[in-house]
This record gives sequence, C-alpha cells and structure tokens, in this order.
Amino acid sequence: MKSFFKHKYKTLIFYILGLVILGFLIYRLDVSTIGDALKSVGTKIFFVFLAAIPWMLMDTLSIYNLTHFRVPFFHTMFNQLTGNGYNAIIPLAGLGGEPYKVKHFTRWLEIDFATRAIIQDRLLHMLSGTMYSSLSAFALLFIAPLGPEIYGIVLVTAIAFFVYSLLAIWVTVSNAPTEVSGFILKKLKFLEEYRHERLSKRRFIVSFGFKMASRIFTLLEIYVIFLVFGMNPTFVEVMTVSGALFMSVSLGFFVPQGMGVNEYSISYGFVLIGLGEALGLTAGLLRRARIIFWALFGVVLHIGSEMIIRFFGKNGAEEG
Repeated sequence: MKSFFKHKYKTLIFYILGLVILGFLIYRLDVSTIGDALKSVGTKIFFVFLAAIPWMLMDTLSIYNLTHFRVPFFHTMFNQLTGNGYNAIIPLAGLGGEPYKVKHFTRWLEIDFATRAIIQDRLLHMLSGTMYSSLSAFALLFIAPLGPEIYGIVLVTAIAFFVYSLLAIWVTVSNAPTEVSGFILKKLKFLEEYRHERLSKRRFIVSFGFKMASRIFTLLEIYVIFLVFGMNPTFVEVMTVSGALFMSVSLGFFVPQGMGVNEYSISYGFVLIGLGEALGLTAGLLRRARIIFWALFGVVLHIGSEMIIRFFGKNGAEEG
C-alpha cells in the first residue's frame, strides 16, 4: 500500500511537469495566433473526435481476440470506452482504469482469465507503440529535414526502439530456455506476467496486428487536423508530424497522457514541415481536446449505464 501511494505521488509530479511544459509553450508563443486558429476550427473539431473511431475499433478487436471471443463484442467495446476514459482522467500513468476493466470482464470470464487478458492487452499496446515509434523514427530520417544533431538522436532512438521491440516480442512468443527467458523477463519487468502463461503465436500475431493497425490509423487524425485547418497535406507531411508525435509518446512515457510532451512534439513536427510552431501547438491542443472528449464520453457512458441498471433493477424489485 505504501509503495502504491509512493508511485501515485511520483506520477502526480510528472503530470504537473507536463502541465508546466504545456503552459510554457503557450506562454512563449503568440496566444492570439493560437486563438484565431482555434476559432477558425469551430464545430469542425468534431471531425477530429470522430477520427479516433477506427483505431478504437482496432484496439477493441485486439482484446476481443485475447478474451477468446468469450465477451460479446458490444460489451468489449463498452469496456474499452469506459476503462480508457478512466485511464485518461486518473493521473496514474494511464493505468487508473485497468482494475475497472478486469472487474467488468469478470461478468463473463474467471478473474484470473480477465486479469491476464487485460495485462496482455496493455503489454501489446506498449509493444506496438514502441515498434511503431521505431518505424516512424526511421521514416523521419528519410523524409524530414533534420539537422545533424537531431538526426543522430533520431537514428539512435530508432535503432534502440527496434531492437527492444524485437527482443520483447521474441521473449513473449518464443520457447526460449527457462534460464534465458527468466533473465530477460527480469530485465524487462513489464513482461513478467508472461512467465505464467505465454500467448500462443497465432493469438499474439492477430492481436499485435490489430494494435499495429490501430497505430497506423492515428495518421487519420493528423490528416483530419490538417483538413480542419483548411490545408491539404501530403503523405510526407502527415508522416513527419506523426513520427515526431510517436517518438515523444515513447520517450515521454513517464508523463501521464504525454501532457505537454506530446504538444511540444507536434509543434516541432509542424516546424519541420515549415508551418510554424503556433499552428503546431494548436494542432496539439485539438488532439488534447479529443482525448478529453472521449475520456468524458467513456466516464459518462459508464455512470449513465450504472444509473439505468439500478433504476430498472429497483423498479423490477418493487414490482416483484
């Protein structure tokens, strides 16, 4: 219990750090330019919100596979929307909603099965993020006008992420000797749960494929943000901004929801393609608005469903 509160305290510090970074970005830029850009977007911001639906479906299909299809798809989608809503609003390293997800799944699954599925889903999410970040970093090396000092950092990051991803995937699905896999699992602590029950290669490939598809669909959000700004971006421009964003997602994982860090990286991506830091920060704020929208949607959906269940349950009891 003491270690839990200690971890929560550290997470809160990083969350505040992210807010400070975001505040500094807004302070040193032309606020009026950002305000004008946000006004020009208006109600078109809902297109940014809707752009998240394709990758949310991919994430749902991933865990649907991990539960062996024993949880109905509609309820799996509900689990993801509501659980991820709590993950976004609770400053606990994006894990605040995981216990709730497990509890919800126990309506259909044994608690150990539900726990394992949620843990496996979280680990695959991390693995796909690292792999996609690596591929995005490699793409940046070829398509973005990086300076010599930045080029070296991106190259080292791309290689490190790629090697780390391959090693983690190998440990996850291989039949490596116990001594070797045990040593690696101790080093890669977030994979320790696989010691007890390793994912089958087929189920891993299917779920990991859905997770990678989810990552690729995030390009749609960047593209839609350009569209609501009245621009028609090239694929290279979209990839440049996306690559900068995903590098920050992996490097700044210690900041809950990437607060401030993600906005800075998107701004830098816009600078690389010559569109200015202020417009980039505005794009980052639109993305942050999307996160808040779906988080609130998930929480309201959960609370509303619980109220409906209790209301009808009470009425049913009175009639009985």
